[in-house]
Amino acid sequence: MVSRLSRRAVELFVLAFALIGFVSVPLGDRTGFQHLYAVLSTDAALRFASGLLEALRSARGKLFEAPSPGGPADPRSGPRPEPPALELRTGADAGAPDASLRYASGA
Repeated sequence: MVSRLSRRAVELFVLAFALIGFVSVPLGDRTGFQHLYAVLSTDAALRFASGLLEALRSARGKLFEAPSPGGPADPRSGPRPEPPALELRTGADAGAPDASLRYASGA
């Protein structure tokens, strides 16, 4: 228990140290955070973010909203068609490979 707690404390210390360095240590004329902000504020990144948000909204709408009236029917609603009944046949043709199961409606 103590070793797990001490390991987590060391991990948090290292993470805090890395975050402070990312925000405050200059890499050229900007810090790492300023470089990241500059890249993410480009037109291409903003178009990507808006397209991603639109796709997520569309997916959420398809997953969680009820279908509109007059739209395609929900395949899970309504009665399901019954599968054809199978019957066991015995007799002269019982040795054939598929003679044990035949549809009740035909032979």
